[in-house]
Amino acid sequence: YNPDIGYCQGMNFVVALLLLVSGDETETFRTFIRLVDHLELAGFYASDFPKLRESTEKSSELLQKLLPKLCNHLDENGILVEQFLHSWHISLFASCLPRATVLELWDELLTSRCTAADL
Repeated sequence: YNPDIGYCQGMNFVVALLLLVSGDETETFRTFIRLVDHLELAGFYASDFPKLRESTEKSSELLQKLLPKLCNHLDENGILVEQFLHSWHISLFASCLPRATVLELWDELLTSRCTAADL
């Protein structure tokens, strides 16, 4: 479908949830393509993950701004927020949130004008 995108960990969470919801492999593939195209996710899954790094950096900055005490606590304990933000973003939050919450989030993303830069 898109030669710039290779398989990477994180896609499996997205595709698995789509397959659970639809029950049809063809529909799942088409929906995944729509997600990638609509949200401009190619940069999440392309080599060097340019959009993923950008999105993770923005989220890290927002987390520092909104929850500085938490960020300081994590930093004092040697935990980089990028370690968990990366997997959250690459899986479109399917790896860390309840299924119903993820589906509501995806509905909102697909019906809005959001792109990967907004995640």
